[in-house]
Amino acid sequence: MNTRPLDRLVAVLAGALLALLAVRTFHWYPLLPDRFPIHFNGAGEPDGWSNKGAAWFLGPGLALVLGLFLYLLAKGLPSSASRSPSSVNLARKDLFLRLSIEGRTAVMAPTSTYVLWVFMLVQGLFLYIVEGMGRMATGAWTVLPVWPVFLFLAGVLGALPLLVRSTNKALMYACSKEGVAH
Repeated sequence: MNTRPLDRLVAVLAGALLALLAVRTFHWYPLLPDRFPIHFNGAGEPDGWSNKGAAWFLGPGLALVLGLFLYLLAKGLPSSASRSPSSVNLARKDLFLRLSIEGRTAVMAPTSTYVLWVFMLVQGLFLYIVEGMGRMATGAWTVLPVWPVFLFLAGVLGALPLLVRSTNKALMYACSKEGVAH
């Protein structure tokens, strides 16, 4: 993975959210009743319940596995440009394939940043879910607000135009730097 400051910042924030998720998961566990809400309808009302036990840790466990996968994916993406450049999907793939390994790696950097961004958002979403389930289970909340889920979706989807723009910009810069006619 490249060592761009933004990538480091997003990875550190994602790791911090994952650590906070672990802290909050273990904070809520002793406070849970024997049965707690584990699923919610579109209005944020509980419609599925589970017994206290391993079920409480499934969501955070999934967050850990998914987070590790996304981090490793982000770390491996730039080098995939040298291992399998034809598998990269870009609007101007013909230009990408004519670049050196260094040029292709630079073009992949925005995608790596985007994957780290999604890693951070996923950890935040799981943290919100655990916090909300804990508050619902203990009676602090009667409804789990749904709007934060839409913020998550907006963060994932809203960053896509930035990804496309920055990838195209990186491609044009690499082509200019290497003298590849575009």
